[in-house]
Parts: sequence; C-alpha cells; structure tokens
Amino acid sequence: MINHVEWSLVYEMYFYLTLSLFMLFSKNKIKCLFHYSLFLVISVIAIKPFGFQGEKLRWVNLSYIIGDELTFNFILGFLMFFIKDKINFNLKTAPCFILALSLTYLACYLYNNGINSLISYSIPSFLIVLLFTANKKINNTSIRFLLSLGSASYAIYLTLPLLETAHYSLEPKLSSVIKP
Repeated sequence: MINHVEWSLVYEMYFYLTLSLFMLFSKNKIKCLFHYSLFLVISVIAIKPFGFQGEKLRWVNLSYIIGDELTFNFILGFLMFFIKDKINFNLKTAPCFILALSLTYLACYLYNNGINSLISYSIPSFLIVLLFTANKKINNTSIRFLLSLGSASYAIYLTLPLLETAHYSLEPKLSSVIKP
C-alpha cells in the first residue's frame, strides 16, 4: 500500500454499500438513518465483546470493520446533518481557530492517556466540524483561507505518502553527496 491513509476508503466503501442496502428498503430518510445507526451500534456491541471481530491484518477488512467503533463516526455525521441548521451562532474567525486548536490538543491529550478513540478523537472532531459549520459568521462569508486550507489538506492527504516514499528511496543517495 503506497498511501498509508487509504484504509479510510475501506470504511467509506463499507458505509456506502450497507447504507445503500438500508435505503433500498426504506422510503423515509429519517427512519432509514435511525435504523442504519442502530445497525452500526448493534454490530459493534454484538461483534467486539464476543470476540467475533477479525484481525486488522496489514490493512483493514470487513471482519475487523464490523466491530470497530470508528463506524460510529458515520452516526456523528448523521447527527451533524440534522442539527447543523438548528444551531446558529456568530463567532469571529480567531476565536474559532483557538477553540479548534484547544479541542485538537484535548483530543491528543486524551488519546495519549489511553482514552478510547471515540471519546478522544471522534467527539472533539465532531465539535470542530460543528464549530465551523454552525458558525454563520464564517459560513456566510467567503473565506479563501479556509478553502485553501481544505484544498491543501486534501492535497497533502494524497501526495505526502508518495513524497515520503521518494524521500526514503533518495535519502541514501543524497546523504553521500550532502554531508552535514
């Protein structure tokens, strides 16, 4: 695997496939999302504690995904869909970034102290997305910096592993030419 973050695509494919099956048999969007969320919760509750979850192996696979709490992030996405228009506030950009950095620091602190990733990463991430989604001062203005930051983040997501691979292959050759 060249790109070390491609594992998330497997979760997305699982999500799209299983949610599509639920949508096939449901006419009501809200009931469909509720039933699908219930399916994800029951899957994790039934699979993980009883030892039915498979190994992660070198890459994630279906037998691992069905018992992984990371699938709860999709439920948080559904929740965001329903509350984003019901919560409105106006904060300037600087306080939002300070709050986002604080939540990021809190997430890293919690995770490094052994707190489950659902609590340490998922909930702070949800709050950061909510902060920038429900903030009408940011959401109603065209802030090129935020758009550029999002584009740069996605570009880094895709290209950094390729650059890392090139670095490791070129490092032995360059270290003999450039001596500290």
